[in-house]
Amino acid sequence: MTIRAPSPAVQQVLATATQALQAGNLMAAELALAPLFKGVLPPDADVLNITGTLRMNQGRLAEAAALFERAVAQAPREPTFGFNLGLALSRLGRLEQAEAAFRTTLKHKTDFVPALFEMGALLHKTGRLDEAERRIRQVLARMPGQAHAELALAAILVDAGRPDEAESAARRGLATAAERHRASTWAPGLLYERHDPGKAVSGHPSTAHHQPALVATLFQFLFLQFGDRPHQRDSEPRIRRHSRRDPKTGPA
Repeated sequence: MTIRAPSPAVQQVLATATQALQAGNLMAAELALAPLFKGVLPPDADVLNITGTLRMNQGRLAEAAALFERAVAQAPREPTFGFNLGLALSRLGRLEQAEAAFRTTLKHKTDFVPALFEMGALLHKTGRLDEAERRIRQVLARMPGQAHAELALAAILVDAGRPDEAESAARRGLATAAERHRASTWAPGLLYERHDPGKAVSGHPSTAHHQPALVATLFQFLFLQFGDRPHQRDSEPRIRRHSRRDPKTGPA
């Protein structure tokens, strides 16, 4: 199925709305998309997607999911649209449908980092730790040391009863997060624009913008899980204070 490029008028709407959303200005994004709401512009897949991201930011999740579904219907092989649909469905608690959307996205684009990450998070939430770990490691194979992925991996490994590996993952994530220039390429979140194979994937909110919060989260994770463990050389025995948790009750 060939998807025509948006008209110049639609491209202008997309550019204006995207800039407003990236700046966190929901009112400006709403105003930019007003021609669509008034029926002046056609419901182009890209416009449906950007409108869906606006509704997600406004907390109107059901509307967002419906908009993403329409975008996917127009461009079923575009990974951005399928990913955003899965994210909306996941936040609505419709996990089986979200999983299906992520798997379909990965069928079309097997190395699509945002879908790999969210798929891993969903599998962790539903207690499928082996596949969850595999998906997050796929992210790290493409983006070594990526802080969000290392933290996600650490949480999975804690629930799998592997505290030494979990601590190592969390410390790798903290080391990466401390280097802003290395951690600013991607962060989990909605995608505003179509996937461009020639450009790095950019999520929202950006890692760099939320760097202090990410560092604080990693510190908190390390303190809560391993803060009272002695730091010894690998050749020395370690005190294991954490028993294996039920994966169904562990943190997502």
